[in-house]
Amino acid sequence: MLDALRTKLEAKGLEIVDIRLDQLVVRWKSQEASLSLHNLYRTIMTSERSLHQKQIEHFAEQVVQHFESETTEARILPLLAPDIPDTRLHAPWSAPLLPNQLKLLLAEEQGNRLRLLSPMDIVRSGQSMTALKQEAMQNLYKISHDLEPSVDILGQHRFEIGDGFDASRFLMIRHWFPAEDLWIAIPSRDSLWIRTSQPDNVANIALQEAYTELPYPLLSNWIQLPSHTDSPEKL
Repeated sequence: MLDALRTKLEAKGLEIVDIRLDQLVVRWKSQEASLSLHNLYRTIMTSERSLHQKQIEHFAEQVVQHFESETTEARILPLLAPDIPDTRLHAPWSAPLLPNQLKLLLAEEQGNRLRLLSPMDIVRSGQSMTALKQEAMQNLYKISHDLEPSVDILGQHRFEIGDGFDASRFLMIRHWFPAEDLWIAIPSRDSLWIRTSQPDNVANIALQEAYTELPYPLLSNWIQLPSHTDSPEKL
């Protein structure tokens, strides 16, 4: 896998600084990024061999798109977190998205730095919460609208780019699946799974394993979105 991925990335003009089964450090022009390979490795290991080259090519394309969307200017983006109380004095601003399951955070991204906004950050911005949320969603759309999910061996669609905003793409899920019954799994910050049929036992086991093993875990259960339900940011 690593040799094939290296070949694909170098063919696209990227410089490999370091590559191992769990992490890729890659440079493009003056930018450098560290990306997780955990999800790619899991996908390769659980899919048919005939799909491997396509999956590696898809990942390499997403790495290029990640760099092309990078900017040195700070931008606001939405993040998701488990909806549990945070009583810390300097806790970041948050709002429930799906009560008792997910809450929405706002993060300022500049290059490879990511900082969660506090209530005072929001006050100092001079913008209303409505305006900040709209800005965050517009930025998420800019870095996401050209992407397409991969398909795993279970027939599930997956966003596992590793740029930190895979779970956040749940907020614009109707961009890709405009009018279908959906079952959504968000086992971690860097995993978004989409099914158009009810999860079976194999899918449930895969979700529990991912939730247990992946960093930044989010949800261990499936979320059902009936066809008439709009994107979650409009709930």
